Amino acid sequence: MAVPGYLKTWQFANVSFPAQATNILGRQNAMRLIKDTMVAFTNGWAIDYTCDSSVAGTKGDNVDRWDADTDCVWVTPTGSPHSWAVFDIGLSTGGQAQVCIDLLGAASGSNSGDSITLVFSPSAGFTGGTVNDRPTATDETVLKSGTTDNFLAVGTASLLDYSGMFWCSSDGENTRILLSGNSEGGASSGNLKTETDDFWGFETIGSVVAGAPAFAVTATPLLSTTWGTVATWNDAAVWASRETTPGNFVGFASGEGIDSQLLIERLRGPNTFSGEWYFGGMGFVSEAANAQGQHGIFKDMYWAQTDMPELFMLPDVAAGRWVKVKNVWLPWDVATAGQPRVS
Repeated sequence: MAVPGYLKTWQFANVSFPAQATNILGRQNAMRLIKDTMVAFTNGWAIDYTCDSSVAGTKGDNVDRWDADTDCVWVTPTGSPHSWAVFDIGLSTGGQAQVCIDLLGAASGSNSGDSITLVFSPSAGFTGGTVNDRPTATDETVLKSGTTDNFLAVGTASLLDYSGMFWCSSDGENTRILLSGNSEGGASSGNLKTETDDFWGFETIGSVVAGAPAFAVTATPLLSTTWGTVATWNDAAVWASRETTPGNFVGFASGEGIDSQLLIERLRGPNTFSGEWYFGGMGFVSEAANAQGQHGIFKDMYWAQTDMPELFMLPDVAAGRWVKVKNVWLPWDVATAGQPRVS
């Protein structure tokens, strides 16, 4: 069965977040494991500086103050002691791209920690920060808001059956995090968690148009069971170029279409003559006056049929190579990472 190869060399991780007595304990453990996984990759995220709610680091000290679950402390509203962390990430933006994770969420009760603030800086970098307030950057964009955006928010009495799938290209230019879990009391469907909670993508775009900047794109589609169409993907996501020239702008994930649908939705199997499966290429386009046009493609991320079984893998389930998540194909290697989302 013929399917595309990879444009990048990928590292994979498949991490289960053990169930805890309360949501806050579970989310503290999950956040530490997310940090541990992303910094363990070759050319993965690198710690710039951190705060554990008691001690705020200084920029460039490279100290991991999130080395225990209890170091991840949530609070709301802002202006009170809580935890945050700043990481260097490998996007090609013409400067040092960084992401800041700020643990701003519910203050008390079993749902503590049900939201975070995720902030991106393409090149200026984050500075400042105290035990009460996160660092800021002059070119920052808030991808997730601690006042509105969920973090592992499935279930209300205890954190059950959560796991994360993680990707990092060998050069660090593309990193992805997919979090999923079951509703409280819900059952898995095999290895599949019944709800995809969140996806974070930090992507260096490939095949950039000649003369255009080397676009890097960040996104946090707020995934749910309804994440299954191009409209939902684009409308619920913060897809935006973070290149300083010609300036930041909002863009969209594009695909080849027919009759107001993605072409992939009309092709139900491999090519009749060649046996090759059609993978719907995903482009990055913008209508912005300062950057109009299609600027490149997402590497190793393709549109998939929405009604194909979740976690369906090609060329076969034993080896993987491509795994279908909602309406997108993502790389996955069973030999190195195991079956996806095993609790």
